[in-house]
Amino acid sequence: MKRRTIFHHHGRAPLAVNVRRLEMDALAIIKGWWRNTKDLPFPLDMLCQGAMVVSPILFVFLVLPIVDWTINGRQMSYAELWKSGAGFAFGLFLFLIMIGSWGLAARNLRSRWALVAAPTAPYIASVPFLNPGLLSTEDVWFGILGGLLMAAITYACLFHLPAVRRYFAGGRDAHDRQSA
Repeated sequence: MKRRTIFHHHGRAPLAVNVRRLEMDALAIIKGWWRNTKDLPFPLDMLCQGAMVVSPILFVFLVLPIVDWTINGRQMSYAELWKSGAGFAFGLFLFLIMIGSWGLAARNLRSRWALVAAPTAPYIASVPFLNPGLLSTEDVWFGILGGLLMAAITYACLFHLPAVRRYFAGGRDAHDRQSA
């Protein structure tokens, strides 16, 4: 009887090889999505690429107690950030931007809604946490109204611009079509 080690899985290739293959597949998918962004019209391509890089980094800084935060000129500890609701609101914003930008790069039609919701969702989510020392009711209403304006502009760009509609209709990116 053959002895199996942690590196063998049910008589198939070593587990380390399978993990390596998954890493390579994931890297190929990410490269393909990054190439897809080059088919977006300017400046949407640049904004999408920036959001794909920055939002996950900021999200890590938000969820790990690495730095103190300053909100409306007030220095806050990690605990205060989350107790005040600002951490949740900023996390929601970053999460929606992450989902929207990576989904846009993957040509996922539904991901556009995350980008449309991103400007208003944090303000709506912060309503239960209203703290006079941090955000006033006027700040929240101003944020919601400004967010609605940004959401309307985002909706118009992502759903009605002909160049963006062609991008989603393309299915595969231009680099794949040239090599096929």
